[in-house]
Amino acid sequence: MNLRDRIFVFFIAVNSLMLSAQYYNESVKVDSIHNFNQNNEDTIYIANILSSIQDSDVVLLHQAKGIKWNYAAGTIASDYGFAGRFEILMVLKRSGKSVIVRNITRDESTTYVPKGLQLVRVGRYNEIYTSKTISSPIQAEPWDGEKGGILCIIADTLKLMANISASGCGYRGSQPVNSANVICWKSDSTNLSKKNLPLSKIHWAGLKGESVVDPDTNFVRGYSFQYSGGGGGNGYHSGGGGGGNFYMGGQGGYEALLCVSGPDTIGGRGGRGMGTGLLAGFWSVAIFWGGGGWSTQK
Repeated sequence: MNLRDRIFVFFIAVNSLMLSAQYYNESVKVDSIHNFNQNNEDTIYIANILSSIQDSDVVLLHQAKGIKWNYAAGTIASDYGFAGRFEILMVLKRSGKSVIVRNITRDESTTYVPKGLQLVRVGRYNEIYTSKTISSPIQAEPWDGEKGGILCIIADTLKLMANISASGCGYRGSQPVNSANVICWKSDSTNLSKKNLPLSKIHWAGLKGESVVDPDTNFVRGYSFQYSGGGGGNGYHSGGGGGGNFYMGGQGGYEALLCVSGPDTIGGRGGRGMGTGLLAGFWSVAIFWGGGGWSTQK
């Protein structure tokens, strides 16, 4: 029997309260991939030389980001690339930051520099032929913007005697910014009517939630969604949009009552649902988390 005959269990992170438990898998950021030919061995260059990945390990290669977003139109600017794609690989040799694996299936190139690409250690090759029992709670490593968010188990037989959780470990919700100079819509309707604002406009709008999009700092604030990431609330304490998953997230609320003349349209839009986009086309070969929620000012 080979890897395809094993039980694969993926627990994909969601954005809720995180349970207290140990991390089951180690993950490490990938700096680049050197892939000359799909039929030959390839080299993955990892960021952390202290990673415990070693020869004869089974690893999961996953890309969490990479989509280019058209902020003006609110649509994907180009194709999906490898965003969300994953594959199971065998480590042939580990030397420092170099991890040599059997051929990677993505398109050949001299050197591929990824967005949000990580390597997740699943275990030793000889361990995947055994039965596994989960006797104490285990937890996915939280996504930190570069790695984490996935819990992967491969086994012939899996017996669950304790909780497994990936709660709170996916794309991150944006954090509100403290500002003593938050602006009501009536004071600057020109800027506060814009759906996208640059990172520097901390008094005008909250940040958009994180998603599979490779963000552009010129447009990361404002009420428009960032694919599944909820839009930030414009104006004084207006609510931001909830993160989307298969379906869209919820709409943000109005400005604070002291901004009596503000319209009801500047609250953050809910993140776009991926059920008719990424998940419709790639659900069997891709891993995505639900989008992160919005923020406002406080």
